[in-house]
Amino acid sequence: LGFLYDCSTEEGWDSIFDGSNFNWPVKEDDLWIMPCYPVIIPPDDMCHKYGLEVGTRKSKVGIGPDDEPFDENDGKITGLDYNMLCSYKMNKAEFLATLKYTFDLRLKGNRCPMLFGAHSDFYDDSSTLMENITPKEMREAVEEFLAYASSFDNVYIASYKKVIDYLNG
Repeated sequence: LGFLYDCSTEEGWDSIFDGSNFNWPVKEDDLWIMPCYPVIIPPDDMCHKYGLEVGTRKSKVGIGPDDEPFDENDGKITGLDYNMLCSYKMNKAEFLATLKYTFDLRLKGNRCPMLFGAHSDFYDDSSTLMENITPKEMREAVEEFLAYASSFDNVYIASYKKVIDYLNG
């Protein structure tokens, strides 16, 4: 049907995956799989480095959806802005720190691409879905994250199509 990739699969939830070792690349039946990997809230011993209070993970226990119980030990949340901002009610500092920590795990590991799903309508000033962050703060956090990620050598910000084009050589 002309599809280049599937991004509906969630992967990385098994305890063997810690954010530095996700499976990549994945191809099934001539279709590239661009999984929705979890983002990971920094653990207590890393909170200071990322500008968070110790106990950030603990503060998220019990507030997410019933079908995604939060495990304080691994800190994983589905890698979509909705899950981070609406389900787990992150503020700007938590949102930015989680993106940076997740990215840093990729860099120190197998450099699996950090795929992140965002809903563009959430970032419009008229959006009222989030309780602890404004659309302006969300845009600022994404811009700060992109500046952070771009500051590293051999890091590229690309669309899924560009990644697929690269994989196809």
